[in-house]
Amino acid sequence: MGALRLPGAHRNVRKRPGKVVIYWQAWRGGPAIGRFEGTTLAEAERAEKAGAHNAVEAYSAARRTSIPKDLVAGLVVAYKSAPDGFLKLAPSTQAQWASWLDIIRERFGTLPVAALKAKGMRREIINWRNLYAATPRTADVGVQVIRRLFSWSVDNELADANPALGIKELYESDRASEIVEPHEMEAILAHANPPGSRWIRMAAATGLRRGDLRQLKWTDLTEVSIELATGKSKGRKRIIVPLLPEARKVLEECREAERERIAKLTAAGRPAVSSLFVMTTHHGKPWSKDGPTGAWIRACAKAEPKIEKHLHDLRGNFATRLMANGLSDEQIADMLGWQTENVLKIRRRYVDRDRIARGIAERLDLTRQNG
Repeated sequence: MGALRLPGAHRNVRKRPGKVVIYWQAWRGGPAIGRFEGTTLAEAERAEKAGAHNAVEAYSAARRTSIPKDLVAGLVVAYKSAPDGFLKLAPSTQAQWASWLDIIRERFGTLPVAALKAKGMRREIINWRNLYAATPRTADVGVQVIRRLFSWSVDNELADANPALGIKELYESDRASEIVEPHEMEAILAHANPPGSRWIRMAAATGLRRGDLRQLKWTDLTEVSIELATGKSKGRKRIIVPLLPEARKVLEECREAERERIAKLTAAGRPAVSSLFVMTTHHGKPWSKDGPTGAWIRACAKAEPKIEKHLHDLRGNFATRLMANGLSDEQIADMLGWQTENVLKIRRRYVDRDRIARGIAERLDLTRQNG
């Protein structure tokens, strides 16, 4: 990327005979706000940097005047700058949704807002979704974004209808009713290194999402619970997670690993500072964003047979532990942020199934003894 940083603007680099040209548009498919060229990319980028001021002014003018508010493109622009809209989303969600909003503007941008309530508009959105049917989860994200855009527009009285409401998802998988079963967990842990093993077992023992477990600090622990502001809510919501025996065991392993790391550094005469974070790598550093998922995928791939489960499924394991400790489906759903029916599915599929199987085994054993 060159010197310019213009939210929502579109930058395109084209190689021409004997030169390189950098084009800027106020948005993808929108008016041109800058054209910079040179015999090489470096030279074109120097021209881009030199002309940045003029491009910024053209960008500002285009965003103010070139998008009629009665077009869907106007809804996209308004949503992206709204504190209760796009700006309210977590940074990771913004990064994913920004490109989808550009795609929506390119496809539907010239459509009058009034047409959203016209017969056939819902079918148009379904046809658009079906363009991505080969990657159903990707298609579902697109539908989620356009649905949220139009819902926000209706709430803010910028539109009268949301034709995307109720459009079904293409990806049919209810991950909320999955757990990693004991034999699968054993196989996965056999191929995980010590930090990876601690992460996996801690996730199963606390139900914490990857981002929250990454950010978990020792100061978030009390004698009986974990108390922290969730990253998904951007710190607005605090959760309290009870410390089950399994979690306490992993925490003690984390403390011991940190003591050993500090002792080795001290013995070698190197600076040693204890980590603020509970879950760390071999080097005492907090995990990277994708590190836990990578460790999980590698361990699942090495298992025989290969385990086809997701890291997120470990939240289901935590649900079964809470069931074993007597919590109701409603209490578990509130703690995990799930629908109650998803908790009930896990109870029926795993906990009740195991209890029934044990009961049958005990009755058969008693029958044999009484011969």
